[in-house]
Amino acid sequence: MALHIHCADTFWARFKGLMLQASIAPDEGLLITRCDSIHTCFMRFTIDVVYLDRGAKVVRLAPGLKPWRFHLGGRAAVHTLELSAGAIKRLGIKVGDSLAHLLPSLATGH
Repeated sequence: MALHIHCADTFWARFKGLMLQASIAPDEGLLITRCDSIHTCFMRFTIDVVYLDRGAKVVRLAPGLKPWRFHLGGRAAVHTLELSAGAIKRLGIKVGDSLAHLLPSLATGH
């Protein structure tokens, strides 16, 4: 399955994230750069969250994060990838995986 990743790399885009959206498509994701923790306040749906280091390596997973929750990625987390609920399992994402092929701009460490 090909993913269409949108990038939130400005203050306002990171602030807004997926808030107030009706849903996220199974083949979409939101990469929030320079973000090691998230909240799901004002969200209307459950999401899967993948925390990444500078090189797009998976350092933590948070499947099934419901609305009105807060979650920390940990010390190694630098970026956050928000996906539709069930995407972590569907895509077989595991801690230690490299997502550089999906997020080439992060593979260089930027």
